[in-house]
Amino acid sequence: MLDDAWCVGVRKGTYSKTRYTIGVDMSPIILNSAGLVFDIVGAVLIWIFVVEINFASKEKYLKGNAAIELFDPTPDKIAAYKRNVLMSRVGMVSLIIGFILQLASNFCK
Repeated sequence: MLDDAWCVGVRKGTYSKTRYTIGVDMSPIILNSAGLVFDIVGAVLIWIFVVEINFASKEKYLKGNAAIELFDPTPDKIAAYKRNVLMSRVGMVSLIIGFILQLASNFCK
């Protein structure tokens, strides 16, 4: 079980032997809700910015006669690709934080 400093919160400015705590009331409901918000934000970021690497034309692929077409990327496309990779990783980190918060809410008193 987590101690009361994580679940109920301690008033701002108090000092415990293990850590300096902030005055945020972290009840299990708030932890669970914060975790859910992080999960939703992470899922939306991944959904929007996930990088789909597909070199074949979808119409030709569905008909069974697709060919791979490779072009030299422009600097703009390289920048967009790097941004999409970064934002999808931020989304994944947000999902992990959300899951940890939801899991921690189960161990609060």
